[in-house]
Amino acid sequence: MASYALISVQASITDIADRVRLLCSTLLLMQILSLVLALSLPSYGVSVGVHEGEWQGIFTHKNILGSFSALSIAIFIGGMQFNLQYRSSAGILISLILIINSGSTTSLTTSILIISIYTLLKLKPLLAISIRNKNLLITLLLLSNPICVAISVFSPSLILLSKDSSFSGRDAIWMATLNEISKSPILGHGLSQFSYFFFGSSVTELRRLGDFATSSHNGFIDLLFSLGIIGTSLFILSIFRTFNNSPPTYFSIKIITITCLIIINTFETRLISLNIYFVAFLFISKLSNIDLNYKKV
Repeated sequence: MASYALISVQASITDIADRVRLLCSTLLLMQILSLVLALSLPSYGVSVGVHEGEWQGIFTHKNILGSFSALSIAIFIGGMQFNLQYRSSAGILISLILIINSGSTTSLTTSILIISIYTLLKLKPLLAISIRNKNLLITLLLLSNPICVAISVFSPSLILLSKDSSFSGRDAIWMATLNEISKSPILGHGLSQFSYFFFGSSVTELRRLGDFATSSHNGFIDLLFSLGIIGTSLFILSIFRTFNNSPPTYFSIKIITITCLIIINTFETRLISLNIYFVAFLFISKLSNIDLNYKKV
């Protein structure tokens, strides 16, 4: 809790331009390190085994590199609005190279989507329509998560983007986790309890999947499992709050970042743990505070 509080305080007291500059510089450095490591030290920067030949950079899995790079693109795009064109352009280019070589279909799809959204929102009429209908837009984005889960659970043999809709066995994990959620739906089982559930589980589908099943592979299902309906509802309300009082200056940054977070957390667990994804959510939440304070002045 202390770490969460420190990040929130730091995001509140620092100047927005300095915050963006520091975040973009840090992400660019990490992306450069991943690129150098994959090219110069492939024994560490390139995957072996099941995902042999696919880049993982400074991370331990190619999907982590891919999702990190997709989120980095959203933040680099935001950096362009703070006169960081060269830094952000270099970051976007390197991130795309890393995503392509990581072989992560989800990350590549996410990157193409957020770049397309940002480009379309440069059209003032479309931006105005999006701002007027922001609650509907966020609702549709959030619904994409349970829709994907439902398709996977009830029709795992469908072919989507050249992959079956079980999403590499995630349907079994999701079904088992949803069953556990039903045992404590209101308050959940507590933070960071999924690994205990897995190792103590008698569910054969999870055992068959091995280490792949040590994560729920869905940030919102993990949120429900950990904090129940109450905690999940509060988090979703905080997303809607983030888009209140949003002038055109920051709306585009918020929408592409939230889109990225929702898509990534449909297939991976990157929502409530202390990581760059949570920092990004805090960042756009603080932009809402800035917008609100500006309106009051």
